[in-house]
Amino acid sequence: MVQTRSMVGKNGVFTPPRYSHIYNLRTVKEKNNKGAWDGWEVTVDGPVLDKSIYIQAKAFSASINKGEVLVKYESESETETSGDVPF
Repeated sequence: MVQTRSMVGKNGVFTPPRYSHIYNLRTVKEKNNKGAWDGWEVTVDGPVLDKSIYIQAKAFSASINKGEVLVKYESESETETSGDVPF
């Protein structure tokens, strides 16, 4: 979805950066004959209109690309036993 988005700029058509649009994510129940699970539904809200939010997102993206952002991974059992809501 992100990679197929295109916009027209002064130099023609281009693929905007991932942080240029607002995406809504929600979990949805899915199932087939092999079982049931939670999946993702992703929709696009539209482009980021607030310049300060765009600048923050661009800076965060640069930090990720430089390796400055580290992810703390948790196993499902850690989340379940802690009793804390993860968000």
